[in-house]
Amino acid sequence: MTEQTGSIVEGVSTGTTLMRMDLHEARVLQTQLVAARQAGVCGDMVLICEHPPVMTCGKRTSEAEEAAVRSTVDVPVVCVDRGGRVTYHGPGQVMLYPVVSLRERKLGVSGFVCAFLSAIGSYLKNRYSLATEVRTDEPGLWTAERTRRKLVAVGLHIRRGGVTDHGFCLNVSPERSRFASISPCGLEPGQITSLAEVLGPEQIGENSANSIASELALVLQESLGIGAVFSNKSLGNLIG
Repeated sequence: MTEQTGSIVEGVSTGTTLMRMDLHEARVLQTQLVAARQAGVCGDMVLICEHPPVMTCGKRTSEAEEAAVRSTVDVPVVCVDRGGRVTYHGPGQVMLYPVVSLRERKLGVSGFVCAFLSAIGSYLKNRYSLATEVRTDEPGLWTAERTRRKLVAVGLHIRRGGVTDHGFCLNVSPERSRFASISPCGLEPGQITSLAEVLGPEQIGENSANSIASELALVLQESLGIGAVFSNKSLGNLIG
């Protein structure tokens, strides 16, 4: 995809095109953004991208679970220091990696997670008339139907100075079969859903993940004051 130049928000150059970014590349970029935020040279921001197919194992993943995943999947398996267990990332998901100073906002982790998920939920309500609920017992954004299913997963790590790392994953239209061989976030595969499943692919339209990413960037800027980063192409000396 070709990155488009956008506006300057909180000292961060934003774009409007969802980039497919390797997990390692995204981790390097977010680490650089975290360092910049800790140094006070930029404001709060969120890296928005999608990944090629990959499984990630959070800090709560047991050795047995990791070994089982490695023996059954045909995509890379990467251990990361976010919270949570095993999950899948790939095309058709919008990855949202906030780099936010909780200390400056005087927010605890649960308060921030609730605010971020609520912003996504408000967007889905306004855009698609889709009712969702933020759950704290099983952290994430879930459909509000009788049989609740998870739309947005969360896995964070709080760095020095109270700056957030890792983030959130919105299922727009991922390949459903990728969840079948794992217990995503410790859940049954059937408890995971996507916008395409809930609304139907015709309602979210073609190139839906890209459109939703662009719209969410505006929502997060307006509701939470978080500027969006879609790539490292236009960040200048911020992370150099």
